[in-house]
Amino acid sequence: MNFFIFAIFLLVMIYSIKLFLLLFPLFMVLSPKALLLIQTSSLPLLSVSNAIMIVLLILFLMHLIITNQWKYFIKYDLKIFTGFFFLLLSYILVLLYSSSTFVGIHTVLIMFLAILLPAFLYSYYFQQKDISFHIKEIKLTFIILFILGIYASISIALESNIYVDFIEAGLHTDRMHVSRYTGDWRGERAIGTLTHPITYGAFIGIGFFASLFLIIYYSSIMKNPKMTFLFVFLSLFMIFFIFISNSRTPLIFVLTGITIIFFYSNVKIKIYVILAILLLLPIIMQIDFFNQKILGLLNIFNSDIGEDQRGSSISMRLSQLSVSYDYFINSPIFGNGFQSTRNIVASGIEPDLYNAESIIYKILIDMGIVGILGYSIFFTWFYFLIYKLKYVYKPLKGLVYAYISGYIIYIMGTGVMDTMQMFVFVFYLFYLTLKSLENDNRQYIIKPSSKKTYE
Repeated sequence: MNFFIFAIFLLVMIYSIKLFLLLFPLFMVLSPKALLLIQTSSLPLLSVSNAIMIVLLILFLMHLIITNQWKYFIKYDLKIFTGFFFLLLSYILVLLYSSSTFVGIHTVLIMFLAILLPAFLYSYYFQQKDISFHIKEIKLTFIILFILGIYASISIALESNIYVDFIEAGLHTDRMHVSRYTGDWRGERAIGTLTHPITYGAFIGIGFFASLFLIIYYSSIMKNPKMTFLFVFLSLFMIFFIFISNSRTPLIFVLTGITIIFFYSNVKIKIYVILAILLLLPIIMQIDFFNQKILGLLNIFNSDIGEDQRGSSISMRLSQLSVSYDYFINSPIFGNGFQSTRNIVASGIEPDLYNAESIIYKILIDMGIVGILGYSIFFTWFYFLIYKLKYVYKPLKGLVYAYISGYIIYIMGTGVMDTMQMFVFVFYLFYLTLKSLENDNRQYIIKPSSKKTYE
């Protein structure tokens, strides 16, 4: 059956690379890393996801050669991917310094194939499309993630997850497995079609930001109250879908973003939001389900609040940071090499490191200062791309700033958890939408009245 899923996406790619890219959010939802295609002792683990990315690259290169479009490809402006190049450079430098050459090459290739390639190809093929095209893709992405939330809710209610059963029935490994957390101390934890509640929660969080983008677009630009109300209504369900993951970092992802968006809102909206919180919060806290979730979130910062969630507290995070720093000072420039963190965790020699639940710990141990610089430039470039857009409605820019910031807090709190691919793809989807909007607005920049609209 793993090969069946692989074959379906392969046929879609062969039929049309563009169609595959438009359906890419669906591909990410249906192909978690635990869905393996090859598992042999002589070859590295190959998931359906990575196998599809390899084929995608091959088909794209063949397309360039057959259609003689490689000349245009060479002239393609790659400046919007500058952050990627610095991140790849940091990976390559660590690879050259590392003694684990094979593991390092595999890590660099996966970084390129899984994270850069889909976002690049979407930009390459669709950057000239108008805003309505990109809005439709944002809608499609939201619908796919909304359906993921519905499926997860039904699975929780029925105490049965057919898709995860299917994954577990096929190839599997201790390195990449499904974490159901059925009946643990936090109760049932939704995972949808993915392999971990935190990953599922982050995907739903990304869908929530897509709904906020559409809310701002339809309310402030299109002046369409019906569509605005629709996505406001659906976004509330997305919050519920995150709650049923019983994971705190996806909630922090969303709440961080909402807080930043709040400061980009006008005074009228701020007043409405404050009044809504004052009126609704006491009511919500009377509902036991939401009360437990909110207190569980606060339990991270104060163990005396709510019930012990047995997850990582601030004190545990500081212990993990201390262990990571000890390894960092042993090789501060290039780190200790790829997979070092994984090997330390697997060996159990550093119990205080636990599962190294933050991207910070992994970078400190594996990549050192080079990795810190690479990732810093990588994320800073995202902010810079949005900052350069001059003639765009500011709340939309604020939303994308919030999206980036919320995700950074998320991975600092729990690690990447197979979410970087979706985050990056949706970021460039947001960026190309705003770029199209800017191009549409340029014709009005000489008019004072229109400048008030977009500045």
